[in-house]
Amino acid sequence: MKNLALTTPIALILASSILLVGCSRAPSESDIKTAYTNEVEQTNALTRKFGGDSMTIKVNGLKKLDCKASSNKGQFICQVEIDTTLPIIGVHHQNTQLTLAQGDTGNGQGWVIVRGVDAAP
Repeated sequence: MKNLALTTPIALILASSILLVGCSRAPSESDIKTAYTNEVEQTNALTRKFGGDSMTIKVNGLKKLDCKASSNKGQFICQVEIDTTLPIIGVHHQNTQLTLAQGDTGNGQGWVIVRGVDAAP
């Protein structure tokens, strides 16, 4: 009984520490690509209505270069290389900055791209 009384608080402290570390970690390359692809798919859903599949954007690749915690709590500013195929333009390569935070992806909670006034400066 003494062992249970001792191990329960220790287990709770360890579990809490793991959860806190998980919340403060930067998004992985896979997390960023998923968030970016989700955003592009939302745009594609609208453009398909007007121009069909020929007007959609295709994400060919995304590479994470760096991520740093933002001054806005829970947000990360990530430098990425993105390769896309754009309507009319064709293949496009860009280095850009994305602000990400945990949020509703439409399919549950996960990393989302933050735009506008909510994005970190």
